[in-house]
Amino acid sequence: MIGWYSREVVATGKQPLAVLFVAFVVTFLFIRVSVRMIRAQVRWWPGNVSPGGTHVHHVVFGTVFVMIAGIGGFSSLGNRSPWAEIFAGLFGIGAALVLDEFALILQLKDVYWTEKGRLSVDAVFLAIAVLGLILIGVAPLGVSNVTAQGHNVAWDT
Repeated sequence: MIGWYSREVVATGKQPLAVLFVAFVVTFLFIRVSVRMIRAQVRWWPGNVSPGGTHVHHVVFGTVFVMIAGIGGFSSLGNRSPWAEIFAGLFGIGAALVLDEFALILQLKDVYWTEKGRLSVDAVFLAIAVLGLILIGVAPLGVSNVTAQGHNVAWDT
């Protein structure tokens, strides 16, 4: 397994993408469990973040994480290990938190537990599928031969 990971992920420069993928999936699963525990009013679970009585949705934290990861990823640190992996992981966490409340953003009201809230889960599954396909080497939209610096792009026709 370690040999496969070194050969297929590390050697191909996909480690940040792999970290992003794992962080995204783990965060989505964690936040779904957390929200269910809060809704079930489990006493030992921390509960909602509500400073001053205002409920702060996890999309807010996700937005902050995505911004920090984006700024860091585009900085000079973002091209070096372990920073590339750290920013990728932070981006995956933030993106999962944002997409988990995609329906809330789209509707501009809390529809998390309604039928319209299902759109958030669909968005997350679509993101997992796309990330997974890119991670295993499927070229989206016919783009192939892209280097880490974005050079040598060839379009399949």
